[in-house]
Amino acid sequence: MKVKINLLLLVGICSLSSCTSDSVSDLIEPDNQTAVTYTSRVKNIMDTYCIDCHGANQAAGDLALHTFANVRTAAANGSLLDRISRPGGSSGAMPAGGPRLSQNDINAIANWISANYPE
Repeated sequence: MKVKINLLLLVGICSLSSCTSDSVSDLIEPDNQTAVTYTSRVKNIMDTYCIDCHGANQAAGDLALHTFANVRTAAANGSLLDRISRPGGSSGAMPAGGPRLSQNDINAIANWISANYPE
């Protein structure tokens, strides 16, 4: 009986310890009632997280993300969503050396891509 209780306790502790999140913002449900456009949401995300390294004057990796056309191209070829979706600290994860985008921001960009890049 004591072994069963200890086993259940161990399973419970392991289950609870595996429930984590990288940030509180990942736990917030996205607002799906507002259509995501480049000007309403995506541009702000790019300006906040990407422009310092991928702006007009400094395009790290030959990737500039300061215009709608450039962001759309990066999104269309899959590199934008791939890089921002990688776990923080992994190879190629963006933003490099910075905090990972919140899941809400990643979802907003994914929704923008799914909606065919509305400006």
